Amino acid sequence: MAENIRTLENNRAKFAFEMVRAVKEKKDEYKSWSKKIPVLIKSNGLGQTLAFMKSRNKPETNLMLEQIKNWLIRKNEIQPNEDVIKKITEIDSSIYRRWSRETIALFNWVRRFADGYL
Repeated sequence: MAENIRTLENNRAKFAFEMVRAVKEKKDEYKSWSKKIPVLIKSNGLGQTLAFMKSRNKPETNLMLEQIKNWLIRKNEIQPNEDVIKKITEIDSSIYRRWSRETIALFNWVRRFADGYL
């Protein structure tokens, strides 16, 4: 069991590092959002947070939305052709909570790497 948790954390860290390395513009804004995302999810929920990010329609939030979707694809939670925000409206509460926890855990790593590399 401990090995599985370690592997999961390693995979999250690697993916988060790739996320931060993909940032080519608006680095300060991306760094700022990387700190906000976990707080927003905890206070407003994943669905509302993703919808808010989409409504902003900024390069950094659009990139993060795509990266969150790619992480959920990698975790076999959604298919590549699915809209993650639409899918949130269709899933049951246990899956919603799992996605929320997973996104928060991922952004704990993103925040660390963004602080160090952006």
